[in-house]
Amino acid sequence: MKSRWQLEDWSGKSALSVFQDVYARVLSSNLVRAITYLAQQRLDQQHTEQIAAGKSRQKRLVNQTHALHCLRHVLLAYLLAPETETLEKLVQKLLQKTHAVRKNRHFQRPKTSGKSDGYAMAYKQTA
Repeated sequence: MKSRWQLEDWSGKSALSVFQDVYARVLSSNLVRAITYLAQQRLDQQHTEQIAAGKSRQKRLVNQTHALHCLRHVLLAYLLAPETETLEKLVQKLLQKTHAVRKNRHFQRPKTSGKSDGYAMAYKQTA
């Protein structure tokens, strides 16, 4: 979660600006959770319909990182003028980027020795 919030990037140097940044990121994280909850409910409903039709076997989850990225572009417009159409468009966009949950897909990671040359993928900025 710390890498997704980018807590090392502050908008100012004072203590007040740091607190505002943290509270803004907590608010955006809570909004992402609420919106992905709505999208996940629709995705679960689609999954049960696909199981009944015999088209799908794997459960799918909404991509949280993609949801945070999409919310950054829509958040200000939604807070200034809360409309259900804006929220509906965001949920539809989140339903397009999902990933499958496969059973019994837990493997041991290979042990590496030494340091790597670059940063881990989770710590790279998205844009």
